[in-house]
Amino acid sequence: MFRWFMNVSGRLSGRISAMVEGLPLDSEEKTRLRLFMAFLLLGVPTMLAFGVYNCLQSNWALGGVVFAMALSLVLAWSLLKRLQSGVWLYRINIVFFAGMLLYMAVIGGNDGSKAMWLFTFPLIAFFLLSTIEGLVWTVAMFLGACCIFWLPHLGARKHVYSGQFTTRFVTVYIILAVVACWFEVLRRHYRKGMDAEHQRLLAEQSALQEALSQVRQLSGLLPICACCKKVRDDRGYWTQIESYIRDHSEAEFSHGLCPDCGEDLYPGMWKSTKLL
Repeated sequence: MFRWFMNVSGRLSGRISAMVEGLPLDSEEKTRLRLFMAFLLLGVPTMLAFGVYNCLQSNWALGGVVFAMALSLVLAWSLLKRLQSGVWLYRINIVFFAGMLLYMAVIGGNDGSKAMWLFTFPLIAFFLLSTIEGLVWTVAMFLGACCIFWLPHLGARKHVYSGQFTTRFVTVYIILAVVACWFEVLRRHYRKGMDAEHQRLLAEQSALQEALSQVRQLSGLLPICACCKKVRDDRGYWTQIESYIRDHSEAEFSHGLCPDCGEDLYPGMWKSTKLL
């Protein structure tokens, strides 16, 4: 069972990466979109099942809210494929998601169990938005939940939470918010380090390619005349060997005389003058 789950998770992760890599987004937006896709694949089926369950229980209001949230996620994904940045779509979905969670906190359910869904909000807010904005949304959701727990609602029907429940909720929510914020800070820190390392490797690769482009080597069989020492190039022309080497490498020639040729050309003078 565990192996099956790991195989399915690996396939889903591969498909998400393949879908995201083909979009015209920068690296940071692609990271956010991968997280959003994971939330989409896990959240939409869960919301649909939860909505159907509530409709079967004749809780049409909550079922409608859940279906609307699932539809907003699907629409957001279809629009993200055409945009350079999905920040505003993330914000709109965060608003819908927050409204759904607050409504679930109002109705409470059995022993306030529906309010437990509020614990998912800090993770999503920090992962989809920046650290500062995620913190703002998380605090706003916390204040909204506190208003539902403790402020009176005149003429409104809502679940009554016990003091023990609210104390535990506040404690767990704060812990989750701190952990989610810390994970996001670490993720951004390591992402910046990876981007800097990637740029350094690209610079080194560019420098290496430039250095290799300046190195030209001669290889293979080179036909050379046994008498005049000219060589035949690829086009069939015979040229001086120094011209051929200069054209096919980075070498340059400076002329001089070896001792044997100097003695042949200047007999009797070479040893005394040391002509070069």
